[in-house]
Amino acid sequence: MKIGIFGGTFNPVHKGHMKLAQYAIEELKLDKLLLVPNHISPYKLKQKTISGKDKLNMLSLVLEDKMEVCDFEIKRKNISYTIDTIKYLKNKYKNDELFFLLGSDNLPKLHKW
Repeated sequence: MKIGIFGGTFNPVHKGHMKLAQYAIEELKLDKLLLVPNHISPYKLKQKTISGKDKLNMLSLVLEDKMEVCDFEIKRKNISYTIDTIKYLKNKYKNDELFFLLGSDNLPKLHKW
């Protein structure tokens, strides 16, 4: 199975997020796309964010075909590091092909991850 991983602050989720999600599903021919809201971004510590519960609720309202919400980072209730999430999902989906999606707003700071 081909599974996309789309993490983000989703503060709040918006049309740009959903356009990227749908584009990835179509272009990569994904069987599933996981939307992974973070609890606390290490790069946005001073930014006020909506609650994890609200992020999960909002994402569940905008889900489209082949999309699921993954609450791994919200449940951890700590600073969210992408590497921890990737390790968790790689272990959970051992026999699947994983694709990591990144919004263009994060690309310039990817080297700091």
